[in-house]
Amino acid sequence: MHTSHSGQNIHNIAIVGKDGVGKTTLTNNFVKINAKLKSLDYEIQPEEENKGFTIYNRIFHFDKGEETFNVMDTPGHTDFLASIKSALFASTGAVFVTSALGGAEGALRVWESLINSNTPRAIFVNQLDQENANFDEALQGLETSFSARPVILYVPWFDGGNLVGIIDVINQKLISGEAGKLKEEDLPEAAAETLELYRSTTYERLAELDDELMEYYIEEKPAPQDLLIKVMSEGVKSCEITPVISGSAELNIGLETLFDYIKTYFPSHSKSQAWEGTTSTAPEAEAAERKPEVSEPFSGYIFRTTFDRYAGKLSYIRVISGVLKKGLKLLNPSNSAKLTVNRISIVNGDKTDEIEEAYPGDVVVLEKQDDLATNQTICDVNNPIYFPPLTFLESRCTFKLEMTGSSKDVRTMDAVNKIIAQDPSLTMRVDPDTKEVLFSGKGSVHLEAAAEHLKNIYDVEINLVPYQIGYRETIVGKSSVQGKYKKQSGGSGQFGDVHITAEPLPRGTGYEFVDKIFGGAIPRNYIPSVDKGIQEALLTGTLAKYPVVDVKVTLTDGSYHAVDSSDFAFQRAGWMAVNKALPEAKPVILEPVMEMEIDVLEADVGKVSKDLSGRRGKVASYSYKELTTVVHAEAPLSELTDYAQTLRGMTLGLGMFSMKLKSYEILAPNLAEKVIANRKGGEEEE
Repeated sequence: MHTSHSGQNIHNIAIVGKDGVGKTTLTNNFVKINAKLKSLDYEIQPEEENKGFTIYNRIFHFDKGEETFNVMDTPGHTDFLASIKSALFASTGAVFVTSALGGAEGALRVWESLINSNTPRAIFVNQLDQENANFDEALQGLETSFSARPVILYVPWFDGGNLVGIIDVINQKLISGEAGKLKEEDLPEAAAETLELYRSTTYERLAELDDELMEYYIEEKPAPQDLLIKVMSEGVKSCEITPVISGSAELNIGLETLFDYIKTYFPSHSKSQAWEGTTSTAPEAEAAERKPEVSEPFSGYIFRTTFDRYAGKLSYIRVISGVLKKGLKLLNPSNSAKLTVNRISIVNGDKTDEIEEAYPGDVVVLEKQDDLATNQTICDVNNPIYFPPLTFLESRCTFKLEMTGSSKDVRTMDAVNKIIAQDPSLTMRVDPDTKEVLFSGKGSVHLEAAAEHLKNIYDVEINLVPYQIGYRETIVGKSSVQGKYKKQSGGSGQFGDVHITAEPLPRGTGYEFVDKIFGGAIPRNYIPSVDKGIQEALLTGTLAKYPVVDVKVTLTDGSYHAVDSSDFAFQRAGWMAVNKALPEAKPVILEPVMEMEIDVLEADVGKVSKDLSGRRGKVASYSYKELTTVVHAEAPLSELTDYAQTLRGMTLGLGMFSMKLKSYEILAPNLAEKVIANRKGGEEEE
């Protein structure tokens, strides 16, 4: 049983950055050094080993003195930004890892997630032990790529070309030595001139935050240490500054300094702001809040879900307020489910350790709670509160999900639903037009990893193939026809006779039925049956059996039989009339056209615009964000089935896009012929 965290300063730290900068090495060594461990207990998933980078968030827990740490290693690939966003939401602070070898611009989307989360942060310039490492160029890359104004606290020190320690810019001390045996020395003479430049810049940026410190800076007097700590802490908490620490995770240089920095300057959970929410999910619900204090009613936020082959469903919770203890009655305001707490555990890699109760700031796991899901609030049943969930950019890399058609299909769907529960940025839906099961993710790498995970963990396989486009049909001409249904086979027969006129409606109008029967040509009770038959016929057009839209059908005349007419007969007559009218009214194929927003670096705008024109698309306008340009455009959906992959290739993984249906437009005749031929070919194969 783990000891209680009551009275501890709890820090939940997300380690973020792009792939290849040493995040996992930093996480592992940071935890091992400060927790005094020889190794960490976790298993790299086969799909991670196959791809060579982190895919899943991992949490490591340790206590040191009065500090409790939950350290989260995160993915760096832009297909997994949702995991990064969830980790940041559960964090009290973040360490953005960048490489002294350059390439800061590749982390743009991770940096954006960090900035948007408003999480206190620090930058760790890593890999300074590597050949060709350059600290100054790394800083310049941060300023150029992200418009960052870093406050430099620790710079590297080399001896004979080798990284041997780091220099404390504020206190002007050299920190060197082995992990656990660090020593502070006076500043080497050779470093004095260079250090003064760093120190002056750092001092100036801190002085901009505080009038008292500005006076010391102007008068060129050394500021009191407690004033510097106060200004730094407030600047970090408000995210007005981003301090920089340097080192090498591989050589364990700078990691203990990073620990001291987090302990001193990052706010613990108890010092964070109150969480704002409402008393329920209802739109008219009153505002409510929870302070991060033990005395408040319990509330928490579920930021992750996993499935363990032995423990079952695991719900990861950041305790926001109050005390979580066994037997406590809880409410999930998202679905009104009530539950009782059974086992509470802290998590450390792949292992869990049971605890009796959890306090504000703790990251814990509840087992086998089927009514809980990622991105939901959990609270005391007698003191309800609902925190607004995170929002994620809609997943736009979509494929048709094919299964084997065997007895494994039920097991496959169960496994797919489990990985969707683990990763909210994966979605599955049935297309209402094509009836295909569509599986969507952030990109091809995301979906490949999901498919590999299904195979490796659940022993089920899926095929991801291109999906069909949901076209429509309409008419551009007008036709008037008769539809007569007559059947006699002994006894009473069937008779229904209608005259209709079909004509086009403006795009997007849908369907309109007009009754112009007079004089009792068709009894009133049969008119709805005619309308029903017409609508049934419009579900499958005559060109390629796509739904027919934007059509006005006017019932102008007809006749009936006193004995043989019926609802069924007039329904069939209406159906027959439409199928006769459509070919005579110049039918055409309509294709879905999407309204797009494509968010890219300025340097990629030209490539994106040119690519769109090759997809029968057109650019409408541009808008500008701090670091990127948004291209507003439209293009046919049929030309965008591979757009997620293409955009990634054009922008080195930094391009993002969203789209929604704008309209249905007439497809050019030559392209319509191909659609019709493909549709008929598909029917013959079936």
